[in-house]
Amino acid sequence: MIAFSRFALFGSVYLTMLILSSIATEKYEYFSMFTFLISTVCLLGWLYFLHYIAKEPSKGLKEILYVVTYLTIFTTIWACFNIYVESDLFIHNTD
Repeated sequence: MIAFSRFALFGSVYLTMLILSSIATEKYEYFSMFTFLISTVCLLGWLYFLHYIAKEPSKGLKEILYVVTYLTIFTTIWACFNIYVESDLFIHNTD
C-alpha cells in the first residue's frame, strides 16, 4: 500500500508537471525540455544520495524514483524531438 501511495504521489506530480509545461510551451518553446531536464537531474541526484550517502535507503522509494526518472528522461527526449520536428531544420513533405 505504501508503494502504491508513493506511485500515486509521483504520478500526480509528473502529470501536473506535464500539463503545466505543455501549457507554458505554447509561449516559451524550450520550457518543457528544460523543466524535465532539471527534474531528471534532481531525481538522479536523489538516487545518487540514496545509493551512496544514505545509511538506510528505502527499497520502495528507489523503485518509484527509477520509474519517475525513466519517465522524465523519456519526456525530455520527446520534448527535444518535438522542438526539432517543429523547427526549420526538419524537412518534411506536405504533398
